[in-house]
Amino acid sequence: MKNLKYIFEYMSGKDLENKKNLENDSEFMKEVIKKDKKFYNNCSDELKSNIEFVKSIISDYSTDVEFSMTVANAFLSNCENDDQKFEINAFMSNITKKLENHKELSYYIDSNKEYEKKQMMYDLLTIQLTDRFKNIYGMGFYNYLKLYDENALNFVAEKYLDKLFLEDAKFEDYLHSDYEQIENDSAINIVLNYIQAHDYYLFRYLIDNRYLLEPVLPELERIMNNWDSYEKEEIIKKPEQNVYKTIIEETYNYMKQHPECELPLNTILYHVANEFEVVDKIKENDTLGNGKMGELQDEICDIYSNNDMTRYELARANLLHVIVVEGIFQKHLGHKATSHIDIDVPVTRNPKILEFKKKPVNDVDSDDE
Repeated sequence: MKNLKYIFEYMSGKDLENKKNLENDSEFMKEVIKKDKKFYNNCSDELKSNIEFVKSIISDYSTDVEFSMTVANAFLSNCENDDQKFEINAFMSNITKKLENHKELSYYIDSNKEYEKKQMMYDLLTIQLTDRFKNIYGMGFYNYLKLYDENALNFVAEKYLDKLFLEDAKFEDYLHSDYEQIENDSAINIVLNYIQAHDYYLFRYLIDNRYLLEPVLPELERIMNNWDSYEKEEIIKKPEQNVYKTIIEETYNYMKQHPECELPLNTILYHVANEFEVVDKIKENDTLGNGKMGELQDEICDIYSNNDMTRYELARANLLHVIVVEGIFQKHLGHKATSHIDIDVPVTRNPKILEFKKKPVNDVDSDDE
């Protein structure tokens, strides 16, 4: 730090030979501005565009919103670096977020635009990762850690917390599904454990910045205070959903017990759902198969050779499995399929006979008599 005499000589207007150099010296001008903020205007354009200098001044004058805005706006008007603009906008958003002036909300809006742009890119990257790396990568907080300062990281962390606890609305389901694990835990640990399951790097960051969790705790309190009403709502809301989840679970369990069936499990599930005209319901609730119905074949026998009788017989056996699985659907839906899979096919080497043929239900019943 320059000695006080030198600082007062500059502030008193004494003609100094190295005045321009001093006005470009970040440490010198910080000390001058601490004594009188009006001297900020004397800073060189280069210094006003120095992000570390700007953050330091804003931090020193964070309670003086008007002056902080002056410093921030001067920087933003000349900055072409998106990452640096994001840091300053995020910093100012935190300072001005309690104010109602729409002009000051511009910092939040600009921060949010940059965040959304980056997060969309990270989300696209996540889609391409294997399950192993998705578990490590989580929601993507890791991508921000090496790029930004604490102000920007706090902004991103708050956006992630909003998504986890307010937008997705799955936190309440999580608490009700795992009550035995949380009943003796502290509120902060319940929240942190939920975050850890979604993004390890966000979890680690919040361990050191627990004050960011304060806005989340009222949501936990609301859930605990409305515990009984949630269960009543679920009883009303989920009967149909539970039916389809039960059908899917029983179908998957049945097929696991019959590994000799060569057809892909999701293909069989699709065809049976199609017979009962509930394909959309099965797709909505098929969490066991990750929601994927597989390659939905119009004719299941395309993989078989015309000259391979053994394969043909095996394919015919596969169709029998489908009929058995169809019984699971009928048991829970309480009605027969709208059509039937015809397994009464002539012995022939033509694989076309194995396609799914539609028959009216009454025709099927008459054949069985």
